Amino acid sequence: MTSFMREALAEGERALDRGEVPVGCVFVKDNCVVGRGSNRTNELMNATKHAELVAIEAILEEHGPQVLKDCDLYYY
Repeated sequence: MTSFMREALAEGERALDRGEVPVGCVFVKDNCVVGRGSNRTNELMNATKHAELVAIEAILEEHGPQVLKDCDLYYY
């Protein structure tokens, strides 16, 4: 198992600790994590706050949309 997949699993564990469905993900570009997220649908009472969308929002806020090109997604 890759270290990036382990990070996605850790994000899922964070979601579980918050009472969410245990799903997490990390986006990787050039062998560096550029975004991460875990499910927050119950916490935020928003059905769109799935792990991958939370991670994308973090990427957009920190890096802008150009970073999303050529990323790998590790999702569990």
